[in-house]
Amino acid sequence: RGGEMAPGEDGVDATTGEQAMEEAQAQGRELIKEHHYNLRKRLRDGRSVAEVWQANLADHAALEGYAKAMKGLGDEWNGKRDGAPERVDWIVKTVLEYYTTQEDVDRGAAKRAKKAPEARRVTGLVRHLAKDRKREYFQQHREHMPDEQLAGIERELSQQHDKAAGQLINVLDVGSCYNPLAEHEHAGACDILPIDLCPAPDSDVYACDFSSVGFETLEKKAVVVPSPHAPLGSIPKLRLSGFDAVAFCLLLSYMPCPAMRYKCLQNAFCALRPHGLLVIITPRTVGKKDLAWLAAWNRTLDAMHFQRIAQDIKAKIVCLAYKKRSLDSFPPDLPPELATVPIGADDATNPKLFSKR
Repeated sequence: RGGEMAPGEDGVDATTGEQAMEEAQAQGRELIKEHHYNLRKRLRDGRSVAEVWQANLADHAALEGYAKAMKGLGDEWNGKRDGAPERVDWIVKTVLEYYTTQEDVDRGAAKRAKKAPEARRVTGLVRHLAKDRKREYFQQHREHMPDEQLAGIERELSQQHDKAAGQLINVLDVGSCYNPLAEHEHAGACDILPIDLCPAPDSDVYACDFSSVGFETLEKKAVVVPSPHAPLGSIPKLRLSGFDAVAFCLLLSYMPCPAMRYKCLQNAFCALRPHGLLVIITPRTVGKKDLAWLAAWNRTLDAMHFQRIAQDIKAKIVCLAYKKRSLDSFPPDLPPELATVPIGADDATNPKLFSKR
């Protein structure tokens, strides 16, 4: 075509496309911030938690816009940032470390092998249960448990708790949005049930308000009913003690008040089988230096009979893992001073939250 350049040959079309995508993602981030801000502001304005939450559930347009924005940010992270892959990777590998002996996902295997070369490989679950037995032995005898006795206990615990060959790990992914866990290279070891308040369009995620979900002794993992807002249907009930692991990826930071976060933790307790694993990922956007909120979380979770087994404070997120140490199906009743889960400065009573930034 002579000296005329074909469209896109000079990179203009590609640059324009990238700019449009960046603008859309920036708008998505602002929409997400605005959504969080509005939920908390309504509480500050004196409306009850129930009133604010019901209004949120009824605003389908806002929820669908939020879901699309989160999906857009997920595409952005998967494409050029390390935020979402880091979160997903931490969840999946923490679950697999706990329930399997796969060396390629066990981040502490090399260190343990160097310390005790002859030690047999056991799952993280067995290792933590054996550690509890060692602690009890020391408290009773004031000396360390002999290695032979520890090895026998580990074999006994492995027989009791290890999964059979080919048996999948039941994972409840709460606040899944578009089911990113299923895209992980090791997700084949898991049977994932992804749920979200408003699933992303064209995703394989079920609609579920986890803050009010019911629990029953069911044969299947969940009761599914048709829903106009989720092609797969909605889930009003889950199986009591039916899951090996529950994942909260950015869920608790969405909840507009401490009481709702506490309710979600209670429901996680109900969903988990004894010694099950709760994995929490939360943003480190408020109180980057002051982590008093994290100490409050740990106190509440400990009082609920969750034992912290992993904590990883990163630049932008905080990653936490807890073992359900209770054999009960329902959580204990806590006094009011513990039945609250703050996060940084975002309580409805704290005016610092309400200066937009």
